[in-house]
Amino acid sequence: MDVNTNIQDLKIKVKKFCDDRDWDKFHNAKELATALIIESAELLEPFRWKNEKEIQELFNNPEKR
Repeated sequence: MDVNTNIQDLKIKVKKFCDDRDWDKFHNAKELATALIIESAELLEPFRWKNEKEIQELFNNPEKR
């Protein structure tokens, strides 16, 4: 991908990727909502039990950011 790639090109690539794996059977409300919550929880994990100062230290550290 490059600066010339547009949204439609990306949508086509994602659709082909999903079709190649027969993932449509998993694309229902329950499965998508469950996947969203699981991925969101992974994003929150580094912040658990940290105060604002500790979180700022994470963002200031290029390796951890």
